[in-house]
Amino acid sequence: MSTPRTLTLPDGVTRVDVATSRGSFAALTAGPVDAAAPVVVLVPGWTGSKEDFATLLPELAASGRRVVAFDQRGQFETPGDDNESSYAMGELAADLGAVCCAVSPVAVDLVGHSFGGLVAARAVIDDPSQVNSLVMLCSGPGALPADRHGDLHRLVQALSSSGPEATWQAMRERERLSGVTMPPAEVEAWLRQRFLQTHPVALAAKTRHLTSAEDCRTELRERPTPVLVMAGEHDDGWPVQVQADMAALIGATLVVLAGLGHSPAVEDPAATAEHLLRFWDSWTPGADDTWLTLTEASSEVTRARHLVRDRYERLLPPERLYQAELLTSELVTNALVHAQPPATLHAALRGGNLLVVVSDSGGGSVIEPRANHGRGLPIVAAFAQRFGAWTHADGTSAWFWLPVDHASEPELPSTTGDGSSAAQGRAGGPISIPAGHDSR
Repeated sequence: MSTPRTLTLPDGVTRVDVATSRGSFAALTAGPVDAAAPVVVLVPGWTGSKEDFATLLPELAASGRRVVAFDQRGQFETPGDDNESSYAMGELAADLGAVCCAVSPVAVDLVGHSFGGLVAARAVIDDPSQVNSLVMLCSGPGALPADRHGDLHRLVQALSSSGPEATWQAMRERERLSGVTMPPAEVEAWLRQRFLQTHPVALAAKTRHLTSAEDCRTELRERPTPVLVMAGEHDDGWPVQVQADMAALIGATLVVLAGLGHSPAVEDPAATAEHLLRFWDSWTPGADDTWLTLTEASSEVTRARHLVRDRYERLLPPERLYQAELLTSELVTNALVHAQPPATLHAALRGGNLLVVVSDSGGGSVIEPRANHGRGLPIVAAFAQRFGAWTHADGTSAWFWLPVDHASEPELPSTTGDGSSAAQGRAGGPISIPAGHDSR
């Protein structure tokens, strides 16, 4: 579990309750309460809480962001209930979505630590429109490796048969015997309080998720949300190689933090913040966002192409501009021909890429971008850096990322001054691997 090194909240960090459409959630917040400030929402892990991020919050808030860390349903100071279905992954993701809506009128940057990463990934899969970017912090694509399941099953059984207090004592005694260094007495007492105050049904349900959660990589790859996978070099949760493989499959940026373990936000908040801010700064929403509503008229395809040309003619080289028009017309044609109008087009520059999302109003089948017939989009596959499609309550959304210039294409690894290796990722961001780590 993440173990705070101090119980004193840093200056500028405030304990609040966030009222949402799905109930009230205990939270810590820092940074400006300003509608214009970008907002970061942090989701704690399995036996953790909002306090796991306490020393990270001021590091992030110093950048002018408003930062909110909250206890999930049934976790520490957020109430839970006895209904296990309340803690289904989709329900926890819906809670997160409600918190995001309550703290920001626009999309947020999302950080999920460990189990919180699984919840954050599900929230992005269910509704990517709420999220500017996703950080999976020491988290994996699904259930923990099978060799960890025995201990998790025994914890669930102990909660049921012996109760939270006896389970806590047995768990800590086993850790002492295995050589785990215990924290100061006041921190240990607080950890016990946090464990006992967490709803046992919530803890049991989340423990089961760690043994059964489905692999989210395929669905996450089909969303346009930029992703950073950040792992500690000595992470004892999901193996670092599992996290690296996840990043490669979904086209995410990967950062491995040298010398750190499973709780970078506690172990080295300054280094953790440095990488987070670097990632967010490269994907900051700009003033170039463009929206367009399209009807069934065939002239709408031409109108969409003209919008892209007029808006980005000075920002894209001629070859990229032509490709952007071509791919946009492909998405718009699919939306208008194969689904019910109207459709919407959203275009924006993000992280050295042009992002275009076209959403229809339903009535069609899921687009299969990799096919070469029917509703397939072989032209998009030929030119886009990333692309995908997903269905939602209102219809289907299809999207692509197109690099602004050739500098955004992948590059061969090079050695950095700090002894780590860095490469240009498929998503256009740096990959940092400590020396000696096999990233194959």
